[in-house]
Amino acid sequence: MLKKILAYRFSAMGDVALVAPGIQSVLKNYPDVEIIFVTRPLFSHFFQSHERLTVVPVNLDKYKGLFGLKKLQKELLNTYKPDVICDLHDVLRTNILNTFFKLSGNKVFKIDKERRQKKKLISSNDKSTTLKHAVHRYLEVFKNAGYDTNLVNGPWLIPSANIDAYLSTNNLEKKQFWIGIAPFAKHETKVWGIDKINELLQFLSQQKVKVFMFGGGKEEMDQLNDLKKSHPFIYLPSNELKLDQELTLISKLDQIITMDSSNMHMASLVGTPSISIWGSTHPVMGFKPIGDNNVVLHSEIACSPCSVFGNKPCYRGDHACMKQITITDVSGKITFVN
Repeated sequence: MLKKILAYRFSAMGDVALVAPGIQSVLKNYPDVEIIFVTRPLFSHFFQSHERLTVVPVNLDKYKGLFGLKKLQKELLNTYKPDVICDLHDVLRTNILNTFFKLSGNKVFKIDKERRQKKKLISSNDKSTTLKHAVHRYLEVFKNAGYDTNLVNGPWLIPSANIDAYLSTNNLEKKQFWIGIAPFAKHETKVWGIDKINELLQFLSQQKVKVFMFGGGKEEMDQLNDLKKSHPFIYLPSNELKLDQELTLISKLDQIITMDSSNMHMASLVGTPSISIWGSTHPVMGFKPIGDNNVVLHSEIACSPCSVFGNKPCYRGDHACMKQITITDVSGKITFVN
């Protein structure tokens, strides 16, 4: 009989994407295990179909407050009858769920986010210390639950969404170098800047490449549409594709330029090499792109990292960590190999 692990992580997008390699590693190494993973509906696209994996999409608006979370716990318990619970999130919501599961007699194992170590690293700016990668923190939870495993090789997602109509409509054939640019991040201090992107596009306009730019939401798409007015050669797939289709397109790119953002992790999942640009955050915090075919660019300014997630304003006021990264720094890392 299969042992059932019920695990959950609800946000953020990039963090949920990084759960996928951990789950695949456990499933490959433990054929007697079934995993039920609970997350937001949109994030279900990050997980490869597997006969022993059930992704449960949950609209958290339907489970608000203590009574709502108790209802969710009861539904998960009765439907899936898990043997063990793995909390891959460690926030108030999941800690409440943990308590309900413990009261029902379930064993619960919770992620160690190394919050204290992160605060110490920021206060000391000691970039010689590298914290555990997020994927390995997830694997550690499974290890504590009795399922010790090494990370399996990627890619960890082979997208299956069809984009033939998009390619045909835009007359796109893979005859040139395809490069993606995802110029945005959740927080402003993690963004290189549209002016820099504009300069990079001027350079790329002289190369034999196809450029695909990714964004989400009205504000970001407005900026991309403005860029297209000056650079009509770029493509804006986010205007036409859903997330699962974007993953398929990203898997077809030769390389992608990103910030420290969910797009960076999405590219890692599908095995597309990335050039990631970092500012207020730093890869030593445990969030660098996973895999060996990625380039990380970061100016080693003394005040960086100044926050874990990039959600604090630049105390200097000049965003020097990003401004010091030049167009040449980025363009010099583009491989231009078909």
